[in-house]
Amino acid sequence: MLAWIEHDGKKYTVDEVMEGALLEHYPMNYMMLVIDERPWKGKPSVTQCLNGTRMEYLKVLTPWGVDPDDSAFRVIGTRGHSVLETFAPIADLSELPVEGEDLTGRMDLLEHVGDDRYWITDTKTWGSYPVAKAIGLVKKTRPAVDEHGKPVLYQKSGTWGKAGDQKKETFWEVDPSAADTKDAQMQLNGYRVLLQEAYGVKSEKLRVFAIVRDGNTVSAKGRGLDRNTYMIWIPLLPDSDVVSYFEKKSGELVRSIEAAQEDMKSRGDADRDMVIRDNMPAPCTPDEAWNGNRCKGYCPVAMFCAQHGNPYITPLDLVSESDKEE
Repeated sequence: MLAWIEHDGKKYTVDEVMEGALLEHYPMNYMMLVIDERPWKGKPSVTQCLNGTRMEYLKVLTPWGVDPDDSAFRVIGTRGHSVLETFAPIADLSELPVEGEDLTGRMDLLEHVGDDRYWITDTKTWGSYPVAKAIGLVKKTRPAVDEHGKPVLYQKSGTWGKAGDQKKETFWEVDPSAADTKDAQMQLNGYRVLLQEAYGVKSEKLRVFAIVRDGNTVSAKGRGLDRNTYMIWIPLLPDSDVVSYFEKKSGELVRSIEAAQEDMKSRGDADRDMVIRDNMPAPCTPDEAWNGNRCKGYCPVAMFCAQHGNPYITPLDLVSESDKEE
């Protein structure tokens, strides 16, 4: 559970923040979004199931904190969603809650595109790297030519080639086989299945409207992105695959949390950490842990996890260099 806010090395309780402890550094509406954390009500959300089961288990049962600076892009995304909701056409539905027997979700936008036809659109504020991956941009080289189609030649020799050889130029090309939208596929298909279960409405198409967070920068252009927004179409997956995935992930999370909560009733708070450890699910998969990179700075419960067996990091990996010296 979210228990503290960290600013300049000092921890503040959520209550202290609510009373204005950080008002000199952040406006209150910003902080309200930072500390906005949906409480556990016994049923996982689609996004919780996309994360590692251990990560979500620990977020429910252990205290953790967040740095407001690290929440900036999440807050911007949340704010953007709110504005887009205000301007949605009457026939469309924004922030639509969808709920099944073992799963909940909230869709960004259900678009009515005519007659009984609907599309699900999810707005993402992504950095240039995940956008380029989702599109499938691949860097390639080709012989360089001028505006008249004539070969461009090297004027002098060097490590790049001999004088008189035709120059090479790099370019970016979309390769559908290189596109990586695994999480978006499962998320939007999860919404699609829940939408039909909850309201009897079928969505014929799924798409992500990606806003490039670092658009028009050197890093974005260096990855082949020359625009600030991209529409990325998401394939429809077989319902059976989607249902099987979410049943498995939802079941694992619910069983682990409920087992720990039952143990706590009998063993008491004094053994809380031991109970959490004894009922802890398996570590996140490499995909869920971003091959360990998520554990090193993007997971709020990484320290507790590392203390009880994490294949990607040790507690020492999470200690700053200055703390190590002390």
